[in-house]
Amino acid sequence: MQGNNISVDIYDNRLEISNPGLPCINPDRFIDDCQSRNEKLADLMRRLGICEEKGSGFDKVIIVINIVYWTT
Repeated sequence: MQGNNISVDIYDNRLEISNPGLPCINPDRFIDDCQSRNEKLADLMRRLGICEEKGSGFDKVIIVINIVYWTT
């Protein structure tokens, strides 16, 4: 989506970066497919240690949900 800016919001406990527009992939495929709309920004953020490699977050969420579910 050209002509729109990336939004960076800084909170006490997190940093949120929003990139307006439609996703490059179908939302039903977020878990098993990954593609960045701004690969240069994604690469810079990975090199700076701000984010992880593509797709690694969903695996961690599923692991934590299973741990919490099975220990409560």
